[in-house]
Amino acid sequence: MENKVYTISLSNNETDSSDFAQEFINDAQSTTPVAPTTLFATPQSFIPGELLGDAPVPPSDDDVAKEPVASDVAKEPIASDDDVPTPNFNAKCLVINGSPHKDGNTARMVSNYIFENNVKLMTAVYPYFANIKPCIDCRYCYTHRCCSILDDMHYVYDDDYAHVIIASPVYFSSITPPLFNVLTRLQLYYANKRFFDGEKLEIKPKTATIILTGGGDGKPDEALRLCKIMARLMNATVVEIIQKLDTDTDPVI
Repeated sequence: MENKVYTISLSNNETDSSDFAQEFINDAQSTTPVAPTTLFATPQSFIPGELLGDAPVPPSDDDVAKEPVASDVAKEPIASDDDVPTPNFNAKCLVINGSPHKDGNTARMVSNYIFENNVKLMTAVYPYFANIKPCIDCRYCYTHRCCSILDDMHYVYDDDYAHVIIASPVYFSSITPPLFNVLTRLQLYYANKRFFDGEKLEIKPKTATIILTGGGDGKPDEALRLCKIMARLMNATVVEIIQKLDTDTDPVI
C-alpha cells in the first residue's frame, strides 16, 4: 500500500502559531512514521489485537474469543433497512481501537465483529501505542490541504478503506484520551470544508460501526456522541452501534 507523504514548508507568514505550537510542529515533522499493520483478518490473526507495526501472533485455540450471547450485547438499530448502506467487507476495513488493553473486552468485541462479518483485509490503529498527537490549533489546515503534524494519523488520512470500526471502552462516561486525540485531528476535514479556499479534499463515503464497552455506573451517552462525530467527519455512515456495558461482572471471554 502506498502511503501519502506530505512535504510541508512553514514560514512566519504561513501560520500564526505561538512559539510553543511552532516548536511542537517542528518536533512532529521530524517523526518518521512506521509501516502500517495491514492484516488478513481471521480470528487467529486479530485476537488479542496487535500493536501498530507488530506482526500478528496466532494464539492457541484456548485464546480465541468466544462470541458473547445476544442477551449480553446491545445492538442499536440505526434506521430502517432501506436507509442503511451495506458495508463492503470485501474492501479494506480500518479499525481504530481506543483501548489500552491488547487482550481486553474491547479487543475481543472487535475481533468477534470482524469474525462475524468475514472481514478480509484491515489496517489496525491503536491510539494508546501509535504516535498520534492531539490537534494544537495551529490553523495550518485553514490554508493548506493537509495537517501540519506528520505522524501515524496518516493511516486515517490515507482514506483507502471502505468501512471503519471505532471502538472504545467507556472511561469516565467518555472515550479514552488517546482516541480523543484522533477526533481532534479530524479538524483537518472540518477546516478544509469551512475555511480552506483552495481545492477541497475529497473524503470517500464509507460506513462505520461503533463498539463501546464498559462497566460500573458510567453512562455511554457522551462516548457515543463523540464516536458519531468522528464518523461524520470521516464521511462515514454509522450502520451499527454495539454496546456491552456490564464487563465488570460479565467480561467478554
